[in-house]
Amino acid sequence: MSEHFWFTVLGPVRAQRGSTEIELGSRQQRAVLAVLLLRENGHASLSELIEAVWGTDPPRTAGQTIRTYIHRLRKSLGPAGDAGASFIVSAGNGYALRVSPDQLDLSVFRQRVAMAEGAAGTGQHTRAVAHLRDALDLWRGEPLAGIPGTWAMSQRNRLEALHLVAVERHINVEYELGRFGEATAELFDLVAKHPLNERFREMLMFSLCKTGRQAEALAVYREVCNLLSEDLGIEPGPRLQVLHERVLRADPELLVSDIFPNPEIGPAVRESPADTAPEVSPPQAPPPLPADVPMSVSGDHELAVIDALLSADAQGATAAATGVIVVMAGVGKTTPAVHWAHRIGHRFPDGHIYLDLRGSHSSSPAMTTIEASGSILRSLGVSSPQLPADMEGRTTLYHSLLSGRRILLVLDNVRDAEQIRPLLPGTSSSLVVVTS
Repeated sequence: MSEHFWFTVLGPVRAQRGSTEIELGSRQQRAVLAVLLLRENGHASLSELIEAVWGTDPPRTAGQTIRTYIHRLRKSLGPAGDAGASFIVSAGNGYALRVSPDQLDLSVFRQRVAMAEGAAGTGQHTRAVAHLRDALDLWRGEPLAGIPGTWAMSQRNRLEALHLVAVERHINVEYELGRFGEATAELFDLVAKHPLNERFREMLMFSLCKTGRQAEALAVYREVCNLLSEDLGIEPGPRLQVLHERVLRADPELLVSDIFPNPEIGPAVRESPADTAPEVSPPQAPPPLPADVPMSVSGDHELAVIDALLSADAQGATAAATGVIVVMAGVGKTTPAVHWAHRIGHRFPDGHIYLDLRGSHSSSPAMTTIEASGSILRSLGVSSPQLPADMEGRTTLYHSLLSGRRILLVLDNVRDAEQIRPLLPGTSSSLVVVTS
């Protein structure tokens, strides 16, 4: 029987064969492996690997150097199993690393979080806490530790956003079990690491209040008031202000649901005696585009112009990140945008998202940016309880989910640039089509 392989990205990038550490070479070579691991069996093009290692200023020999790194990694990793096949396979103009879900710490982390969500959804909160602890135990410090460059930094932000969502969920379930003391110690650490994060301050104040430490809860509020005023010149948000008022009057009706409004899970119920957590469905694929409508011959010129957006990508260069179609009201912009999206949709295998922002509708109010971000994140598989309350948190999570994926996003009827600026992917692998 072949030895078990184990790959990690939730800390230093490592590979093990059984109990033996595999030598992965230089930091740049580890970066190549990290890109392939984070695609989770998906394809990474040669241009993506080059950008991850050298950013926007690669050397002329970058392509050959990447091929050398791939050759060395194949040699270091050896065969993937008894069949003798390599872990790294050529795929189109790039490569893919074939690993099973139980061989990558990130995949196992996702599985355990999903099991926790399923258990909590049926009231098995003790089981949910155990699954979340197992998930969080996979983290070994800073993700992708030792990998340099802007790509690694963006991926680090993405992974840390996933980590904080799981930490928050763990605290939520601890609350449902009435374990406020256990949550308090964890929250003190989180506040120390993220002093300007109002969400962690809110949860810490709640925990202190529920354990009879009202004065300390008020001190936490005073501290964040001073920090926000000195560093950003702002006051705490409305949620924190309301909680402060309730703590001041020792509100006896302060409930977990006030801190974690969670309609999908509901109130805590008695533990189920079931031995296994229920099956959890994976995140749904983004919804399809509206039905395609045939274009008249007169629209060929407009489509040709839009096609030019991807001409560079067809030659192996980076795709344009955003294309904008601006026409007079009533002339018709949705039809060509949707028609073109259907035509080139196969180039974006990770999903297509259409969103009407109602910016040019006189009969209905325009969609707010935070509403739009929530709709897109739900399309990408984020459940409502996991949606960050603030726009900054949503933007961070959004960018992290899109990183390394090829998504086509059609934003229709946009009011102005400010409405959609936080909705732009920030990565060249996805494309946004804007109509206005």
